[in-house]
Amino acid sequence: MDRDFGYNIENGGERTKMSEETKKKISQAYNGHADGNKYALGHKHTEETRNQIAKSHTGVKTGPLSEQHKSKISESKKGYQCSNEAREKMSKSGKGRVFSEEHKRKIAESNKSEATKLKMIETRRRNREAKLALVNPS
Repeated sequence: MDRDFGYNIENGGERTKMSEETKKKISQAYNGHADGNKYALGHKHTEETRNQIAKSHTGVKTGPLSEQHKSKISESKKGYQCSNEAREKMSKSGKGRVFSEEHKRKIAESNKSEATKLKMIETRRRNREAKLALVNPS
């Protein structure tokens, strides 16, 4: 390739050594701050800034959701089905996961509890009813 036409400096696969200065510049650009304090850790806001933040948050509701809000969210999610492609991606992402022996033991213990067994039975019942509803629509 001819560099006079604006192609890359190096051919594919070839690498040049970066100077320490260049490495430092890149590092600072990624970190966002010259001192590397990306998240402004230890930074103290002035009283004025704190008042502005408080004013902007005034009237914003936080905390637990009301039952009405929960029901609206529930209704909006009902009937949603992932695409087959999304299902395959989720399935693939979980496969090959390695759990420690301690984690396996904790999972086994939680599955033995009476509450978990009741939840599993109820989930199976609901899934069965949903499948029947799809096969035999009323």
